[in-house]
Amino acid sequence: LSCIRGTHLLNGRVCELCTFGHSAAGVMRACYRGSFMQSLLLSRAERRRVSLVQNGTLDVLVWLTDFALARAEAALPRAAMVVKSNSVPDGMPKPHAERSGVVFCGRLSEEKGIIGLLESWDPDGPELTIIGSGPLYSRILLHAKRSLPNVRVLGHQEQADVRLHMRKALC
Repeated sequence: LSCIRGTHLLNGRVCELCTFGHSAAGVMRACYRGSFMQSLLLSRAERRRVSLVQNGTLDVLVWLTDFALARAEAALPRAAMVVKSNSVPDGMPKPHAERSGVVFCGRLSEEKGIIGLLESWDPDGPELTIIGSGPLYSRILLHAKRSLPNVRVLGHQEQADVRLHMRKALC
C-alpha cells in the first residue's frame, strides 16, 4: 500500500519516497511496469484501499515482513496489524550429518538480493543451490557457469522438491 511497484526499491536501492495514500513520486517515475498511466491507476486504487483502513472498515492487516509492518504502523496507527511471514510449513530437517550446502529459493529478481549473493559467493565455499525463476534467471545461470563451480541453478521446482532441498541444506 505504500509502494506502487511493491518492492520499495528504486535503481537497486531502498526507496521510501511514497507513503500510504501518497504515491505521486511513484506515478511521476512510472514505477509500475514503467508506465505512467498504469502507475496512476494503481495509485488511485491504493488510495482507496488506504481509506478503507483509515475508516476502520478492515479488522486486521497482515504484512509479510517487519519492514512493511513498521512502515504501516507509522502511517496507520488505528488498524490492528500482524506479521505472517511466508514459510515452509512441514518437514523437519534431516540429521545434521546428512545436510550440506545452502539453498536460495525465490523469485530471481533484483529486489530479492540474488545478484549480491552471487557476487559475494566464494567459489571455494559450500555448494549454493538456487531455486526459482524470474527476469534475472539467464544472467544468474550464465554467471554461475562462468565463475562459480559450486553454484547449481535449478530454475522452477515443484513444491515437494523445494521442501526436500531445504530439508537437506545447512541453511
